[in-house]
Amino acid sequence: MTAPDVELAQAIADALTAGTFSLALDASREYLTEADLKDLVGLHATVYPTDTVDALADRGTMETETTVNIALRCKIVARPDSATAYRAELDALRQATREIMDLLAGTRHRRLAGHVWTKNTNPTPYQADHLEHLGQYTSIVEVVYKTQRPIQ
Repeated sequence: MTAPDVELAQAIADALTAGTFSLALDASREYLTEADLKDLVGLHATVYPTDTVDALADRGTMETETTVNIALRCKIVARPDSATAYRAELDALRQATREIMDLLAGTRHRRLAGHVWTKNTNPTPYQADHLEHLGQYTSIVEVVYKTQRPIQ
């Protein structure tokens, strides 16, 4: 038996793999988001569960809110001294991030692994230190789903 948050993370990774985006995307469910920059080819999504909150929905029902993070990473090809190309590459990555959020909020994927989509947030649109020191685009998307079950 697999934990529900792990099943949800896998379902999200599968939905991303099957999705169509303006940039090619490689998605996988992992526990660690570390990878060598030399191994990053194109945009990669690492999907992992981060938070589970149980709360009373009513006298006989438990509501579980599960947060799954999607770490988006891509090696930047353009150099910062080529401002136009650099901006264009980052703009394309931001657009792909938006498309990923739209896919998960879309009607086809509102229900995954028995969970109902609630919201997406992008609290880290990009990590400036990764851009500056690693030449890597890193953005974290948080996806929240809820499910209900009888209290036992």
